[in-house]
Amino acid sequence: MSRFPEQRGRRGLCRAPILCLACGILWGLFCCLIGLPAARGAAAVGERNVGADAALAEMTAAARLLAVLAPARSRPDDSEAQRAVIAAFPTDPATFAAVLRLTGDAPLDWLLGLAQADNRALRQAARQRLRAVDPVRHIRAADSIYAAVNAWPCRDFLELARSPDPIVSVGALLLARNMAWPEKGRAALDSLRPDDGPDIRLLKLAAVVGWNGEAAVPDAAWEFVRAFPDDPRDLARLLTLENSLYRSEDSPTLSLLRGLARDGTPELKMAADAKWRGARTLRRASLPPSAPVSGRKLARSLLPLFADPDPGVSATAMLYAARLEAPGPLRAWLLKHADPEDTALRKALAAYCLARWSPLDQDRQRAFLRQMFINWETFWQVILFEDVTALAGRSPSLDWVCRLSLGRESEVRREARDNLLAVHLALAKERKEGRLDAHKNQVDRLIFAAIAQWAE
Repeated sequence: MSRFPEQRGRRGLCRAPILCLACGILWGLFCCLIGLPAARGAAAVGERNVGADAALAEMTAAARLLAVLAPARSRPDDSEAQRAVIAAFPTDPATFAAVLRLTGDAPLDWLLGLAQADNRALRQAARQRLRAVDPVRHIRAADSIYAAVNAWPCRDFLELARSPDPIVSVGALLLARNMAWPEKGRAALDSLRPDDGPDIRLLKLAAVVGWNGEAAVPDAAWEFVRAFPDDPRDLARLLTLENSLYRSEDSPTLSLLRGLARDGTPELKMAADAKWRGARTLRRASLPPSAPVSGRKLARSLLPLFADPDPGVSATAMLYAARLEAPGPLRAWLLKHADPEDTALRKALAAYCLARWSPLDQDRQRAFLRQMFINWETFWQVILFEDVTALAGRSPSLDWVCRLSLGRESEVRREARDNLLAVHLALAKERKEGRLDAHKNQVDRLIFAAIAQWAE
């Protein structure tokens, strides 16, 4: 008997599962095609629900913010009411922007005001909330936020000029001598107090005239010149106080008098020149020793800024406090709070402070150079921080490196020169390639001025 019919039966049984699978796939595709529009509709409904939920959440947050803002504005001295306002601001940037669109600028203006409050705890809380939504470039108020954030370090430092303690007040003005913050002229004017002694007032007037200009404050300029001491003993006492608070090769007070004698209005110029002729005979090297008590008092007033949680505020305080004649507790604080996890910028600024406070300690100078030039990224971080955040008139740390390159100690001098030469050659390459911007060009000019003196 032929076996073909049996074989045909087996082939038919083998095809059955395949046909079933194919039918299942076709049926599944058909169901998908039928159900796709319904699925799309359900997704659209879901998206609308999500959008409605987000809008409701934004409106709720805006209502909550406005509800706590009213009592805070009516009771500005109520710390709890102010904390409620701070807590009511969303930390998510998108929600923050949406809430501001609903409420207008009033809540943000209040928060920016709290970020400058005299109450340090409130100020820090407001700043943390603002930093939580930074950057928020997609909102109209972003420029206001960035302007406020950038002003905090210099504003907090010069807040010391309002201190009722005359030493702290005038010391802050002296340390901020090279700060390029536009509002420091107003800070100097606000520092004047009726009970200031003659030396304190004269040093404050030097800041007022030097920062605002003779044309803007002619009465202050005349008062400065008239009050400038004629007696060598009085002048020595004045300059000793200045030296006790601010370490510098030139006296800010004498520099202003010399400038008025050279560039003042005709009558003022004549009066200033008469005072200058008597003052220039006094050599600063002949002054009595500075009073470390005054310097330590100023240093203690800077401790809260060193410990501020805002990295810009603490780093700016470190940069300007490097000019202290008597750092007192600040040196111990820096050494105690040295953290291996600190940023390279903070480590470099701490090393800069310690180097300037101990100019004869060669180990401190080498440690500063090695931290400043540990890599290109750290070097430019320090330079940009000094220029953009601390608003220093010229780079203090780079200026110190240039001075070390002209010093007498051979090892430190050689290390400083090697680093400066490496930066100069790198910038020369960028200049040749047409990539040197104005800021780097300024840095290169400072370095080249130092190099030009190496052969002398």
